[in-house]
Parts: sequence; C-alpha cells; structure tokens
Amino acid sequence: SQLGYSGQHATLLAWLDRLPTHALTPALWRLRAQVLQDRGQLDEALIALDRAARGTDEDRMMAQVLRAQILQQQGQLDRAAELIVPHLEDEQLPAVWRARVLRLEGVIQAHTGDYEEARQRLQQALALIQETGELFDNARINQDLGVVERLAGVLDRAEQYYRAADAYWKELDVVTYRCVTLNNLGMVLLERGRLQEAQQQLTTALSLAQQHNVLHAQILIHASLGDVAVASGALAEAGTSYTAAYDSAMQYGYTNIAHYAVAGIAHSARLRGDHTALIAVLDQLEAANPHTPTEQAWIDGARAGAYWALGLPGALEAVDAALAVVPGEEANDRAYLLLLRAQLL
Repeated sequence: SQLGYSGQHATLLAWLDRLPTHALTPALWRLRAQVLQDRGQLDEALIALDRAARGTDEDRMMAQVLRAQILQQQGQLDRAAELIVPHLEDEQLPAVWRARVLRLEGVIQAHTGDYEEARQRLQQALALIQETGELFDNARINQDLGVVERLAGVLDRAEQYYRAADAYWKELDVVTYRCVTLNNLGMVLLERGRLQEAQQQLTTALSLAQQHNVLHAQILIHASLGDVAVASGALAEAGTSYTAAYDSAMQYGYTNIAHYAVAGIAHSARLRGDHTALIAVLDQLEAANPHTPTEQAWIDGARAGAYWALGLPGALEAVDAALAVVPGEEANDRAYLLLLRAQLL
C-alpha cells in the first residue's frame, strides 16, 4: 500500500491489473478501491468494494466502512452514517477498524454541526490508535480533529492539529493525504489573515497533487486558491481557480465541491461587477438542489442585485423571494436585502 500512499497510483494499478481477477483477494480489492478513490474514480472504487465484500464477515465490514468513506467524501452524510452506525459498538472488530469507524462517525458529526460529539468520537479513535502504534491512522485522526476545530472556529487549535498531521505524513511519505492536510492548513491560515502563508501552503499542495495525480486534492486546492485570490482582490484569478475546481468536480462526481466552486464563481463575478456572468452562474447554482434557506436567500439576493444593475425586470420579485426564506438569525443578510428592496421601490 506504500505505493498508493506515496502517490504512485498508476504503478500500483498496473501491478494489480497484471493479476488475474480470480487471484485478487478481498484485501487486494480493498487496496484497489482505495487507490481509485484517491485518484477520484469513485464509481470504479465502489465496484471494487463490491468485490472486496465477497469474503468473510470482517471483509464485508471493512468494505462497508470504505464505502461509507466515499459517500461521506461525496457529501452523502446520511447514507454514510447508515453504513457505520451498526459497527459503532462492535467490540469484536480489530482495534484499528474500530478506530476507523469512530473516526468516520466523528467526521460525519462535525459536518452536521455537532462539534462536541465529533471531538469525543475522534478522541476515542485517537486513544485506540495510539495503543496500536499505527502512525497512518494517527495522522488521519489529527487531520480530522483539525477539521472539527476549524468548523468550530477554534483556529489556533486547528492549525496545531493540521501541522501535527503534516509531520506524520512527511515521516511516512504519504503524499495523497498530505496534499489534503496542506490544503486545510492553507485555509486556516487564510481565515487567520495570513494570506502569504496560505498561498505558500496551497501552492506546495497543488504542486504535490499534480505531480502525483491526486485528483481529489487538486479539486479541493483549486477551490481554496479561489478563496485566497478573492481575499487578495485578484478576482479574475479567483474565477479561473473556481472554474478549474468546478469542471473537475463535476467530471469526477464530487458534487459537494462542485456546489462550493460554482458559488465561488458567482461571488467573484459579483465582486467584479460582471452581472451577466453572475446571472448565468446563478442559474447553474439554482439547478443544483437542495439548498439551505441561507443559500437560497443568497442566490435570490444576488439575482436581485444583478437584475437591478442590468435594468432587467424581476429584481423586486427576487429580493422578496430572498426575504421570504432568509433565516431570522441572519440579521446582516436580512438588513442587506431590506436595503436593496428600498432601493428598488
């Protein structure tokens, strides 16, 4: 598996392809699935996991956990949770796989906003892994603890976890995961206002991801570079980075990143004052359902502003649609929409 971790996916896949299909054990099918996942070939990875599950009960469990990882990566959190919940209290599992189930549950809890539960699950996973001495999973859990602290807004702690994970990845020479950690570290540095450091980390990450053909990481990093470009005022560069992320995300099935990237395209177009381009992107974004009330209010509000700037009909209707769905706690958004409505009357 070291070939896969170091980014030599093509070499590893070529080696696996030379083996007769009947000679591939469940463990080799799992390895194939993980390599395909890292390359962004998610549909093929899921097919390999179907074959990986044709073994013992333990083989089926391992394939199920890996399937849940892919679903979580695609943003299908409910489906991922359904797969791992039966294994959360299964003490018959090997310690490493129990830790992986707890880790995945923690990641899912983080993305649903339950940061305290996420911390508890991840700390449980970390304690299990430290008993085994397994450095790879130790690094992944530090990476995920960084994700939780970033989502919770505890940025100094997030930076510490990401730097700890990066040190493990460098020691292990695990390029595929290091790219993602550097991307996330770059985003924390951006949020802490350290733009130059953020750009440096992301540039290093993108170079590694391109050199080793780590597709999922490339998509993430392009989107992150778009965020840094917006913060730096380089709006044309931001649009280019977001577009690169969107095109690849759609090609390889990363719909959650695609939605983020297209929102970034719209935001940079609005900041540039390119209202015609903004409307085209908003149409594309609106077709990507479902949306939270906050997201829908942002789409309708941006549409109202673009219509008004171009003198097109429908601006008042768009701002009223935004006001109808904007959550009450979003006071700044509501104030902006009310001001826009007053200007339209």
